[in-house]
Amino acid sequence: TQIASEVGYDQAVGEQTEKLPAILKQMEDNFLFVEEIIEGLWGSSIYPIDESVLRFNRGKVPPDLRIIAKNLAVMFSQLNRILELVGDMLLEKGRDEGPELKQVAEQNYMRLSIPLGRSEASMHLWQSYAAEDEAGEMPTARWLNKIEMLGQADIELCSSPVMASQILRSMLWDDCFAAVLTSATLSALNSFNRVSTRMGLPEQSHYHVVPSPFDYQQSAIFEVPATASDPRDSKAFEAGLIAQLNRLIDPQLATLVIFTARYQMNEVFKGLDESLKPLVLLQDDYSKQELVRRHRERVDSGGGSVIFGLGSLTEGVDLPGDYVKHVIIAKLPFAVPNDPVEATLTEWLKEQGRDPFWEISVPDASIKLKQACGRLLRTESDSGRITLLDRRILTKRYGKPMLDALPDFKRELASKR
Repeated sequence: TQIASEVGYDQAVGEQTEKLPAILKQMEDNFLFVEEIIEGLWGSSIYPIDESVLRFNRGKVPPDLRIIAKNLAVMFSQLNRILELVGDMLLEKGRDEGPELKQVAEQNYMRLSIPLGRSEASMHLWQSYAAEDEAGEMPTARWLNKIEMLGQADIELCSSPVMASQILRSMLWDDCFAAVLTSATLSALNSFNRVSTRMGLPEQSHYHVVPSPFDYQQSAIFEVPATASDPRDSKAFEAGLIAQLNRLIDPQLATLVIFTARYQMNEVFKGLDESLKPLVLLQDDYSKQELVRRHRERVDSGGGSVIFGLGSLTEGVDLPGDYVKHVIIAKLPFAVPNDPVEATLTEWLKEQGRDPFWEISVPDASIKLKQACGRLLRTESDSGRITLLDRRILTKRYGKPMLDALPDFKRELASKR
């Protein structure tokens, strides 16, 4: 209505927009049904659930919710069509009318892009909830998040493919004449099976490992100290981390400490020696950009600095030279077992008679460990030490292939006993 008053609808567009009140009323009615269904599901013991997440087994949505999803998918499709017609009209008026009206049309087109984007996203979500995955095909993960918004509890519906392979195959590989993929972490456990499966690469793809220019033996030491412990006893492991970090952190150097859990990072910080706490920059306290800026500033001034961060700091953070001399990895970076996407994929692989731990968990952890180690050497002149405080890499069957997949650092490994 507001856009019409400013630029004037074409008759055809006006006829379509007259349908909006009825569509929005239908949406409102269907959303009430969705709320009732979700309330019933949340009290059920059928689905894997914690305090804030309800996941549908193998991504299968209950029939009553799927029926409502089909209705909403149609309604959002209708809404999208109307918004697109209005957008086309605005573009046309922006081309054909005078300068003043052209400016108004362009401004309204920008305003329209936000609701159109939200409507399209909603349509795709409801289409996903309405769909039934084909038997034997890789499933779509679907789950509900309970979130707090403005002091009130709300439910967020989520959907995600468990792998990008099918999307990439249909949208890229099937139409692509040739492509070259490069990354320092394409291989996992000295194999390209992971990236081939995850990305759905064509069978005729060729793979090649390019040797690194770094002299790992001379530049870095990879250490698993005798005091490293097994994280399965979380309290003892946490106490051990505190004791070891108090010993390992050199207040004169730049250190990056990587944790796998936010809670553990904060608890370890609380237990640090008071003399070390002022040196620590917690990832939770700053944006990634500000965290790096403050860390560099401290090092540039001639002092030491310690970053306590999570796995996200193993990508997109470049701290060459003296900005990182010691990388400390608290724990092997296995994925959180209750992640809805990984849990759905795990269910499906088990149904196929496959082993998700060796096929997914170990290769993924190997990649993340390699990325964490990669924070140390950023240029050919860098040097320093990497310390892993998780003893399992020496005692578990998956430890040797993970060690073998790392660069050829000089190693100082504790006894396996």
